[in-house]
Amino acid sequence: MDCNITFTQVKEKVCEYTNKFLELMTKNNDETVEIEGVTYNSFRKEIKELVGTQVVTPDSTTTFTNKTINDISNIVGANHIHYKVKATEDLVKGDVVKIVGYNQGEDATEVAKTTTVNCIAFGIVEEDLTNGSFGKVISNGTLEGLDTSAWTENTILYSDGAGGLTDTKPTTGTYQSLAIVLKSNQNNGAIYFTASEPVRTNNQLLEDLKTVDGSGSGLDADLVDGVERHLLGIGGSGYSVIDETANRDVEITYTNTTGKPILVMINIHITDSSNDKYFSINNTNVFVIGGGTTTGDHSWVCVIPSGATYKATSPNNNGNYTITKWVELK
Repeated sequence: MDCNITFTQVKEKVCEYTNKFLELMTKNNDETVEIEGVTYNSFRKEIKELVGTQVVTPDSTTTFTNKTINDISNIVGANHIHYKVKATEDLVKGDVVKIVGYNQGEDATEVAKTTTVNCIAFGIVEEDLTNGSFGKVISNGTLEGLDTSAWTENTILYSDGAGGLTDTKPTTGTYQSLAIVLKSNQNNGAIYFTASEPVRTNNQLLEDLKTVDGSGSGLDADLVDGVERHLLGIGGSGYSVIDETANRDVEITYTNTTGKPILVMINIHITDSSNDKYFSINNTNVFVIGGGTTTGDHSWVCVIPSGATYKATSPNNNGNYTITKWVELK
């Protein structure tokens, strides 16, 4: 034996023999491999009998059939995806958990039971865990051996706010659809767990629309996505029909001070058709009844923006028409 062999030489020999061994493991029973001048084939058969009928190498395309790969070191289980976690409290199989930290040294997510129906669920515990221990939670896939007798197959389950599951959909805030019942059974029930993205409940959507001071709700809101409600349409909540005939006249400028758009409806009676008649907003003519128009009754209907001025006029002859009705929706 050479006693002066270096550590590097030893490492090289170990790697060489390991590669030779892997080569031997991938050969059929009737093939041989030579290591240090010795031919092996019966050894291959003995190893196969010891470790199973199939040996997998990094380059192997062997298909796994009826093999257990449900170990904590594997991310993918036979029918689910799970993650290594560290329990920050005692947990039992079937507990719904949330993330509370990360243990970098152990490459493990620290988890605890969900405490409200609005908690963002990370997964469901696959096995009982004591406080401080490491284990697995399923983030997507099947979990069996649960008591699901309270529900029927295809029931959608949500967080119950205490680390468990319920078929009662939350009514406030946000929620997740967490699981669907695959088998209803007291001792051997099964669910398919997959935590969806949190979504708003119907009540939360209405809450987002309600008034800032809480005095209203739904589409009567003062603000809808930051837009004042009176900008969304004329005639909604807060509008009234006001007859302003006694308070309006031609050649007088009025200002919309309501803080919202209003609708002005005017009936006029033309007594002299020789001159133009105008209705203006912010000194811009928006309606014109031209000279030569038949005498008689005519109408103007116009939306007046908040803060705008408006006026009915006939600059060449103030007496050639009269206002018979002036109504404002405001």
